[in-house]
Amino acid sequence: MALPIVGLSLGFCTLFATMVLWPHAYSLAALLIAYTPSIQAATLLVRDSTSSGLLVDTSVGKVQGFYNNTQQTVRAFLGVPYAAAPSGSRRFLPPATRTKSRSTIKATAWPAACPGIYPDATTIYSILPYLPFTPEDEDCLTFNIWAPSAARMKKLGNKPLPVVMYFYGGSWTQGATSISTYEATNLVENHDVVVAMPNYRVSIFGSPNSPYLYKKGGAQNVGLLDQRFAIKWLQKNAHAFGGDSKRMIAFGQSAGSGSLDLYGFAYPKDPILTGTGLLSASSLLPVYNNELPQGNFTDLANNVGCTGSNDEKIFKCMQKVPFATLTSFINNHPEKNYFFRLTVDNITVFTDQIERISSGRVAKIPQFGGQLDDEGTSLVAFSPDGIDQAAADVFTNAIIKCPASREDKVRVDAGLTTYRYRYSGVYPNLSPYSFLGAYHTSDVPMWLGSVNVVPGLKEQTTSEQKKQSAYMQGAVVAFAYDPKDGLAKYGWPKYQAEKGKTLVHLDPRNSTEVVIFENPAEFDAPCTST
Repeated sequence: MALPIVGLSLGFCTLFATMVLWPHAYSLAALLIAYTPSIQAATLLVRDSTSSGLLVDTSVGKVQGFYNNTQQTVRAFLGVPYAAAPSGSRRFLPPATRTKSRSTIKATAWPAACPGIYPDATTIYSILPYLPFTPEDEDCLTFNIWAPSAARMKKLGNKPLPVVMYFYGGSWTQGATSISTYEATNLVENHDVVVAMPNYRVSIFGSPNSPYLYKKGGAQNVGLLDQRFAIKWLQKNAHAFGGDSKRMIAFGQSAGSGSLDLYGFAYPKDPILTGTGLLSASSLLPVYNNELPQGNFTDLANNVGCTGSNDEKIFKCMQKVPFATLTSFINNHPEKNYFFRLTVDNITVFTDQIERISSGRVAKIPQFGGQLDDEGTSLVAFSPDGIDQAAADVFTNAIIKCPASREDKVRVDAGLTTYRYRYSGVYPNLSPYSFLGAYHTSDVPMWLGSVNVVPGLKEQTTSEQKKQSAYMQGAVVAFAYDPKDGLAKYGWPKYQAEKGKTLVHLDPRNSTEVVIFENPAEFDAPCTST
C-alpha cells in the first residue's frame, strides 16, 4: 500500500487527527516549499569489509554495513533485524528471538517501516522530511546503527564507546526510523559515540487491545515490549559495533519520549539504560486508554471478515488478514474513531506515576528533557491565514508542557538527577511560516545534526543554526558519557524547579547566545491554571 500524504505525523499529531485535522484538512501544498527531501543509502565504498569493520558478527548473523560519508569515518548499518518478524501467528504478540541467519545480512539500505496509520491531509509534517520514505512491512523490527569507522576506533584504542539510542514519535500510531531527519551521520561524524535507532510496532499492531489477549493477561502493549526487546538486543550486541553495553542512554521525541518515561516505571530495578532524554513529552500524557478491552478490535474484525462470538477465533482470523487491509480500513473510516493507543495494563503503562516516583518505584537513573515554545502550532488545523492560537496554546501547555513540568518537579523532590530545557529556535528551512514558531518536532533535526545533511534542509542551514545544532549534539554526548554529571560539566545546572535559574533555555530569541539560564516561573506560568 502506498503511503498517503499525512497531515499529522510525529508526536501527538495522529492522536488528535480525528478531532482536529481530518474535518479541517486544508491543502497547503501550494503554500509550502515543494520539495521532497530524501536520503539514499550510500554505495558501499570498501570491498575488504572484514578488515574495515564493515562486516560485524551479531546474534542474528553477520551484518554487512557501509561507509555513510565521503571521508569514510562513519559506518552505517541500516535495517539490522533484532527480532523475528511479528507477522502471521506472531502478529499482536510479544517480540520473539530471530533465528540466526546463515547468510550475510545486507544492512545497506533503509529498512521497511512498521505498518501505521497515515491520514490523508497536508501540513508541515508531509512537506518537510518527517515521514517514512520506505514501504511498510511487518518484518520491521530492525535497527539503524551508525558507528565510527574502524580507523577512528583504532585511534581511540578500540575502547568501547557510549551508545545513544533514539526512539521516534508518532503518537504510537505511526513512525519509523526510515525518516530523513533521523539520519545520524553528522552526530557520529562529530562525536565518538555509537547511535542506534530501533523500529517498533504502532497502532493496532503495537496495542491491539484484543479481548482474547486481555483474557490471557499480561502486557497489552506489545509495541512497548518491542522497545525493551531492542534495548536488550543492543545490550548483547553493542560491542560488535564498538559500543559499550554498560553505557547506553536513550532519548526520544513525543511518543518516543513518553515510551521512555513509561519504561522507567516498567523496569525500575533493571533499566539497562544509564539515562534517558525526554523531548516534548512525559508519561503523564492524557492519552491512554483505560477501557480493557475496548470494542475497536472486535468492530474492526467484523468489518474485515473476522466475524463470530469466539474471541480466540476472531483473534486468529485477524492474524491472517493482510496488514494493508487493516490499515486501509482504519485510515479510510475516520467516522469509526478507531484509535489503537496505549492501554493501561499496569505492566507497561500506568496512571499512578507521581506516586511511583515519590515512593521510589521508578528507575533511579538521570534524565534530561524539555519542551518547545510553540509545541501546539503544528498540531492544530491551520490555513493560509494562520492558526487558532488559543487552540495551539492548549496543546502546548495542557498536553505537553505542564504535565512534564509537574513530573520534573516530583523527580526533583524525590532526589532524582534531572535536567530541563526550553527550546525557542526558529529557522526558515524548518519553520517556513512565522506562525509555526518553534513547533513540535522542529528541534529533532538540531539534536541529531540531520539539518546539516538532509537534502532540502542542508542547503538552507545558516551558520547560526549549525552552531546551535553543534551545541545541542554536544549536550546529548555529554549526557551519554556521564548521565549524572556530564551536562553539569557542559554548563547546565541541575534542575531545581522554581528554585533559581535552572531552566536551560536553548536558542533563546532576541539573543545571540546558544543558551541562557532562567527561572522556569515565566515558562511555566500557564501551568498554574491547568
